[in-house]
Amino acid sequence: MTELKKLNDGSVKLADGNQTITENLNKLAESTLTFKDGAESANNGAGKLKNGASQINVAVGQAIGGASQLTDGANKLSNGQATFSSKLNQYTDGVSKSSNGAEKLYPAMTQLNGGINQLAGQLPALSGGVSQLANGQKDLNSGITKLSAGLSQASKQVEASLKEGNSKEAQDNIKALENGISQMEAGISELNATINATGTGDNNILSKQLKELQAGLEQLKASNNTSYNSAIEEGVNQAIKQAGIDPNSAEASKIIAVAKQGAKAGANGVNNVQNQNIEEALTKINQSLPAITKLSQGVAQLNAGATPVKDGVYSLTSKTKSSLASMQTLADGLNQLQTGAMAAQNGSSKLVNGTSQLQANVPSLTNGVNKLSDGSQQITSGMGSLNGGLKTLAGNNGALNGASADLSSGANALSGGLNQLSAKLPTLHEGTNALSTGLGSLEGGVSALATGAGQISDGSQQLADGSKALGTGLNQVNDGSKELSEKLADGAKQVNDAKATNKTYNMFATPTKLSEEKISEVPNYGHGLAPYVLSLGLYVGALVFNFIFPIRRPSMTPSSGLAWWFSKFSIGFMAAILQAVILDAIMLMLGLGVNSLPEFFMISILTSLTYMFLVMFLAMTFGNPGRFIAMVLLVLQLGGAGGTFPMPLTNSFFNFIHPFLPMSYSVYGFRQAISSGLGNSVYVHSAIILFIIFIVFNILLIGTMYLRKNRRFKVDNESLIEQEA
Repeated sequence: MTELKKLNDGSVKLADGNQTITENLNKLAESTLTFKDGAESANNGAGKLKNGASQINVAVGQAIGGASQLTDGANKLSNGQATFSSKLNQYTDGVSKSSNGAEKLYPAMTQLNGGINQLAGQLPALSGGVSQLANGQKDLNSGITKLSAGLSQASKQVEASLKEGNSKEAQDNIKALENGISQMEAGISELNATINATGTGDNNILSKQLKELQAGLEQLKASNNTSYNSAIEEGVNQAIKQAGIDPNSAEASKIIAVAKQGAKAGANGVNNVQNQNIEEALTKINQSLPAITKLSQGVAQLNAGATPVKDGVYSLTSKTKSSLASMQTLADGLNQLQTGAMAAQNGSSKLVNGTSQLQANVPSLTNGVNKLSDGSQQITSGMGSLNGGLKTLAGNNGALNGASADLSSGANALSGGLNQLSAKLPTLHEGTNALSTGLGSLEGGVSALATGAGQISDGSQQLADGSKALGTGLNQVNDGSKELSEKLADGAKQVNDAKATNKTYNMFATPTKLSEEKISEVPNYGHGLAPYVLSLGLYVGALVFNFIFPIRRPSMTPSSGLAWWFSKFSIGFMAAILQAVILDAIMLMLGLGVNSLPEFFMISILTSLTYMFLVMFLAMTFGNPGRFIAMVLLVLQLGGAGGTFPMPLTNSFFNFIHPFLPMSYSVYGFRQAISSGLGNSVYVHSAIILFIIFIVFNILLIGTMYLRKNRRFKVDNESLIEQEA
């Protein structure tokens, strides 16, 4: 009674504790739902953090490559800046030298301009002299013409005077002749002194002066072509080349443009105009030189002709005075004098023509010299602009050197900063990799945490429900324990009142009685294993037969696929039946007890036929690979047919393939035939399945042989050998 009271009190306490557990489990389930929502939010945030960390990791990897490229570029910039700084001094020296040269060139241009102005100032005097020369030449030509006419008349008169002798009229004529000769001699001497003072031909004064002018113009032209345009171009290019500056850079291009623009705009354009004017002046001088040469030659001829004329006249007058006998000599002298006068007249005509050409070319020469003066002034002005531009460049050298120093310092600082960045980026990359890996783990942990929270919530709810049900059961237990306590008290009272006998003791010792009914009789383990061994033996026999028998070779060329099948079918059919009968007979002689001999032989023959044509189809269709497939099928049937142990004791794979294996149904058939107990329905079902398999594989075998029959066969002296296409 005391124990029952304790049991009752314990059930009450258990009910109270269960109520507390139920309430706490409900709270746990509710809080777990809230925790699950937070875990899912944390999981989403962890996923976003992982994606962001992956992007940061990729960006840092790209930054490492970019930083390497920037570092290489900064190093190249630093090296290039060092080269630029070393070459910049050469450039500034070249600019300074160009500026100094321009300053020296400017005074020379001023002097040249003054010389050209002096030349232009002498041109009016040259023009006046040429005009006087032309007028004198006209007078000379007129005198020579008169002289020639007088000589002609004198010759006639001499002939008349030969008759008259020393008449007064003849003496007057002689005196007039002597006076004309003196005037002519004085005019020729003055002309010769003016033109041919330094020589005759192209060596006269005018020719020398024009040649000196021509040489000066040629020198000026050469100076324009070499000293200005080419010198400025060469000086600027040499300065750039010495400085080692890239002409394609923005700063160098600006400097080169200023230098060349100031030089070429002030020199090349003016030089072209000045050279054109010089060419025109040289052309006019070249045209004037032949005329002056002709003039000099005419004066020389006139001078040469004047001497014989003078000698003849003096001889004539002397001889006339001495003797009339010399009249014939006088006539000869007059003839010579007339010849000389004709030569002098020809020379005077040439001299007039040359003087006219010279006078006509003097205005062109004046214009050319004036243009030359204007061009020289433009060159002088351009040199001033060039000098100013070079001074500006020289003045900017200091700022350029300072900027180069700043650029060099900035390049070095950039290179150092990029080196530090490149050194720190791998550490950053490792950190981002670790961050990405940790966030992946965090995401997986948060996901698992959310899943676990859901499971905890579900389990807590189930525990709360179970605890509630447990409370109900405990209440029932409490009620039952009370009732049990009451009934046990009543029963104890009755037991105490009852008197026990041997029957009472036996009743408590064996309250129940077992009854046994055998479905079938299996004498030993050999009889239980016989269905499996018989199935295995028949399958191995079919496999060995198809290894030995040339199933793919016909004995003769088949007439059709069906005929070929029947020839192989008849042999396989007889071999299958024969091996089944022999195996059954041996097993019976060894003491195998069989419940039904007809069923035993029938299932043996049907199993043997099924195995025979299943293996025959595989061997005919695939050859040796088909025989290998048959062996693999044998191995699968050893574990999946259920011949050694019941199928519930094997794994799921063999249980899955069990319904699809032919040996499964042969084992069922043999068990029913040997020991019965499974029922005839199992035997019939197994026989039908085996027969269906037998029919299906024969149909497939017929189709295979029909297809193979259409292939070519070659027959030699011993056998027919199939040749596959």
